[in-house]
Amino acid sequence: MKVYSKNFGKKEKVLNYTNQTYQLSRPNKVGAVMFLIRECQPKSIEEWEQWYLANAYTAGKKPAKVTKDVLKE
Repeated sequence: MKVYSKNFGKKEKVLNYTNQTYQLSRPNKVGAVMFLIRECQPKSIEEWEQWYLANAYTAGKKPAKVTKDVLKE
């Protein structure tokens, strides 16, 4: 079986604490990405990455196209 999740080791507690404290797993934070995943229906992570980079924009008054450079920042 292929595993897509990453092993975060000792950092997992900090990540879980941060997600709970700042409510980063709430629908208003992840809803846009979930909508894009449902719209794309990817069969592989590579297909999802290509589709996401072609169709995703940032939220705000002046939406900007999401690129690999933006994600690395």
